[in-house]
Amino acid sequence: MLLAQLSAENAAKYDVTIHGEAVVDGGHTLYLILNAPDIKQVEGFMSMFAQVGSVEVLPSNSCEFVVARLGC
Repeated sequence: MLLAQLSAENAAKYDVTIHGEAVVDGGHTLYLILNAPDIKQVEGFMSMFAQVGSVEVLPSNSCEFVVARLGC
């Protein structure tokens, strides 16, 4: 079920692109790097995960973007 949810095809249904995913060895936290036009798309995509655990969505930008705007 997890792998089906994490597929590029499923993410595209929410207008979300998956750039990366990882689970720390020995841990139970899934980290995702996603891109979407709006946080609502990400929250919709992540709603399946919220049914089985906590979900935290943190808006962010690339290092290049942050440096270009001269600060965090």
